[in-house]
Amino acid sequence: MLEAFCAQHGLHLDKNALRQPCRVIRKPGNPNYLMDIHEEGVWHEMEYSEQLPHSVFAAAHYSSPEDSDWVYRVEHLIAHGHEFSSIRNDLGEYLSAWLALVNTWQPATILEQGRRHQNLAKNYNSAPLVPEPES
Repeated sequence: MLEAFCAQHGLHLDKNALRQPCRVIRKPGNPNYLMDIHEEGVWHEMEYSEQLPHSVFAAAHYSSPEDSDWVYRVEHLIAHGHEFSSIRNDLGEYLSAWLALVNTWQPATILEQGRRHQNLAKNYNSAPLVPEPES
């Protein structure tokens, strides 16, 4: 279902990002939108079962072209502590809820309601990986 949803809406699906059991749907760009379905707790210390609690999280990031030193972030917890089997059964509802949020999180809304964070990617992307040799 996730693959079909992503194909239909032109989204990217990441499986097990950072080697953690999860699914992350991304709509890249500016704003950058994501939906994260992940297992609660320390995954590598728990035995897997259908009853493990999972959460569904939505976020958007926006960097204003006028002030790219900052990134603004809004977020919303769609579901928290639901059994994996429940997440699977209600997945269509969660995907619809995420799309509704994405449609309301336009740049002006993100700037107004979002938390401001320093744009670290800008600093790291502009810094040379190897220092210039001294002459």
